[in-house]
Amino acid sequence: MEAISPAASPLSYADQARLRDRVLAALDTLPASQRQAVALHQLLEYSLKETSSLMAKTPSSVASLIHRGLRNMARTLGSRA
Repeated sequence: MEAISPAASPLSYADQARLRDRVLAALDTLPASQRQAVALHQLLEYSLKETSSLMAKTPSSVASLIHRGLRNMARTLGSRA
């Protein structure tokens, strides 16, 4: 995740912190393999190739896990709006 800007106002800092907490909570709802794939690729910014190597899966399998994980997170986040 991107760092919170030190120039942010207290309100926007609080909003960003709440959003970060919601995203991490949504990540926690995923099955382990989806959570691992999303965390490695989206949060830690590993490439698809690096993520697939770390997970001992094919790049296409990891891409599917990432896609499903992000879709599930979007549903979770949408239901909490």
